[in-house]
Amino acid sequence: MNAPSYLRWDESGHQQLLARAETLLLRRGRSLLGIAGAPGAGKSTIAEWLLEHLHTDHPGQVALVPMDGYHLAQSLLVARGLEHRKGTPDTFDGAGYVALLRQLRSETSREIFAPVFRRDVNDAIAGGHRRPAGNTPDHHRGHLPAS
Repeated sequence: MNAPSYLRWDESGHQQLLARAETLLLRRGRSLLGIAGAPGAGKSTIAEWLLEHLHTDHPGQVALVPMDGYHLAQSLLVARGLEHRKGTPDTFDGAGYVALLRQLRSETSREIFAPVFRRDVNDAIAGGHRRPAGNTPDHHRGHLPAS
């Protein structure tokens, strides 16, 4: 699918994004839709909006798999002097997130666990997100930080 490099976040952009996501839902197997942007650009807001709207017509067929759980540990960021840069690409385990996306795409016979980011403790928690086993029409969306 050829997509423009960006969508305006207005009514037209909303409809274009919904149409793209619904096209992915028609594909066989799992599909991934990435939402990229700089820290604070609104990726989570857009992803949550999209999830809410897709759940209306496609209940149980979509899931949000955020990258936030792949923040490096706060203690490691402090030790490396990077705590002021949290959210930039070098403060994430990008390879770990890519490995998760590959698992989500290819493995349906076992549960898959992923870390979640908990703002109340300002750190990632291992295994906080669970994707059940089964070859059901699961569709996962993730958002990646801009590089």
